[in-house]
Amino acid sequence: MDEDRQRDCAICGQPGQRTKRTSKDRLVSWLLELWTGGRERYARYSCQRCNWTTLLRRPVRRSEQ
Repeated sequence: MDEDRQRDCAICGQPGQRTKRTSKDRLVSWLLELWTGGRERYARYSCQRCNWTTLLRRPVRRSEQ
């Protein structure tokens, strides 16, 4: 599960931490989930070094529902 909480930054290559989701993130995630029929949702990652934020689409695991 650790790789789900951490991704490398696209800009500087440093590991970025999964950040707390805002209401806008939840809306985008909900819309994507609706659009893909419940197969994907967004996760937000933020880099501590260069402050770059990445939104990643990730598949929804059946156990989450």
